[in-house]
Amino acid sequence: MNILERTLIKMKAQQGQTLVEVMTVMFVLVVGIMGALGLTSANVRNEHSNLTRLIASNLSREGVELARSLRDSNWLKGISWDTGIGTDSDRCAYVNDTFTSFTLLDCGTYGVLKSDIYHVYKITNGGYVQDQAGPQAGDKTTAFYRKVRFEKICEFSGCNWTDKIGIRVTSEVGWQDRNDSRTIEAIEELYNWR
Repeated sequence: MNILERTLIKMKAQQGQTLVEVMTVMFVLVVGIMGALGLTSANVRNEHSNLTRLIASNLSREGVELARSLRDSNWLKGISWDTGIGTDSDRCAYVNDTFTSFTLLDCGTYGVLKSDIYHVYKITNGGYVQDQAGPQAGDKTTAFYRKVRFEKICEFSGCNWTDKIGIRVTSEVGWQDRNDSRTIEAIEELYNWR
């Protein structure tokens, strides 16, 4: 028997794959593909969640930065450092659409973060704005709400607003992420150190 005959005999003995081998290969392939699709889906969900958290963090920080900017502008204008950021009682506020001031509100009446007065809209240039009148032409409604609170900081307990040594600014942003309500806060203490 020569080599060619032996090779032909071996090939006839191994003519095809068994059904068990084919099913095993198919199972391994399906499990691998499903795992990859599951990871991709989870990655897309997490990417969206991270993006909304980043936007909320920036909106919250923007509220604090505006308060600091108003304090500094007041110094340059030669007026009281706390003008426009709380001079008579603890207040809640939203950022005006000009990004230069706050509209101060009574926290007792407007204390709930997700009331329409605190809604944030995305404007056509890609920025974000709060407008009590609601979205303007071209603005898009977002899932975000921003409320800025001003509270007096006292050296001794029981001081009134005229005796304060500083103002605690808390900018709170809330949003709905899938089925969860989320909030993030940025807190800054402003003092008249000048």
